[in-house]
Amino acid sequence: MGRNKVVSENDILDRATETFRRHGYHAVSIKDLEQATGVRSGSLYHAYEDKDGIFRAALNHYNDRVIRHRLARYVSETDGLKGLKRLFLSLLDKSECDPDGCLLTNAAVEFGAHEAVGRTGVRQGFELLWDGFTKAVHHDFKAGRLRQGLRPEAVTWKLMTLYQGLLVLIRAGQAGPRCAEFIKREFKELEGDRDVD
Repeated sequence: MGRNKVVSENDILDRATETFRRHGYHAVSIKDLEQATGVRSGSLYHAYEDKDGIFRAALNHYNDRVIRHRLARYVSETDGLKGLKRLFLSLLDKSECDPDGCLLTNAAVEFGAHEAVGRTGVRQGFELLWDGFTKAVHHDFKAGRLRQGLRPEAVTWKLMTLYQGLLVLIRAGQAGPRCAEFIKREFKELEGDRDVD
């Protein structure tokens, strides 16, 4: 990247990701990205072509470094609902989750279902979450830990909806202390009489 070789691509994408996460795609200019990354606009254009290219790279980076990492940290296939519950509760931990929310969720809300620069990255991020949630739910279903009568796909849909809703509440500053109690109760209901530690 020309004279900015000191700055690694990971650093550039980390900083670009934070900028887009805080302000959204439309509110961010190339000048903002230049200031945030410490890389001149000409070098950014050379590496990523345009703002769209930077956003696509930042969203892919976010999916790899944040979504995959959080799933690997909390949701192993054998932990089932216990792992998913830890993932949900971690969103309410101020040391784990930024009030600016999740770039994936923010992009989904900003762009909607329209053909947009972030559409592929948003789809891929949701596929990562869906796959992780599905494996965890199916593990507990096969082990007989899901409340009788529940269908795994319906449980996965419910949890995906709850997870994204929680991230929107966090972004809006509306995720109060009662959220943790609600999450614990929801997971307890999924397992019937069993406790989800």
